[in-house]
Amino acid sequence: MAFDFEQFLGKPLDWELQRCVALIPDQDWDKGPEHIAEKIEDIRAEYEAEKSAGQSREPEYEPENVTHLFRHPRSAVASVTYAAASINQSFEQFGMETAQWLNETPEFLRSLELVPANLKRIGDILANQPQNEASEQALREEIGSLNARIAQLEKELAKAKDDLELEAKPWFEKLALLRTGLAAAIGTVWTVSGDDLGPKKRCEMLAEFWEFFGGPEWECGEEKPAHKLPETELPPTTEA
Repeated sequence: MAFDFEQFLGKPLDWELQRCVALIPDQDWDKGPEHIAEKIEDIRAEYEAEKSAGQSREPEYEPENVTHLFRHPRSAVASVTYAAASINQSFEQFGMETAQWLNETPEFLRSLELVPANLKRIGDILANQPQNEASEQALREEIGSLNARIAQLEKELAKAKDDLELEAKPWFEKLALLRTGLAAAIGTVWTVSGDDLGPKKRCEMLAEFWEFFGGPEWECGEEKPAHKLPETELPPTTEA
């Protein structure tokens, strides 16, 4: 969601968050208030996710094994980087298209908006830390945090679907702008944490999300689904 720069100027910020904002490079400030507002929003989202991740672990959501991610770290990093960018771009577009009605992200979308911060930390671990017991544990914990965030998103979306007034909101149809980000988030969760659901359950889960966000009807069964997600290409990667 686009950051309300004017509103931000009149509100006190957490000291650590102020410090992060102060470290924004001069070349970003030179690009004007709209650009800097986007930078501040990215910083705020990542800061809030880090705060929440540091408060408690989510062991019930942590995968038992993450060694497969260290076998091809460049591919995994490319995947989470692409997904994070897709989600951020989706929210930027959603924010621009709904600015006349909304000045902040609807509560039921906050979990999805914060997913890129988890993905960034997963990518940082894989890109910068050698495989050892400590890095594997850090990765398990971060993936657990990501899985917990997706579980929270499921709960929030379930409540939103029962909200009869939501579909009457003037911005409701703009949720379709978030479909690409949503698909990227769900797909990457399966990539980094493993797919324990099985293809049918996985299809049903994604179909429910997809249709709520304005996608065409998606039938799951033994045969191929009636509609498939648009194919996207990840950046080319090579493994040593």
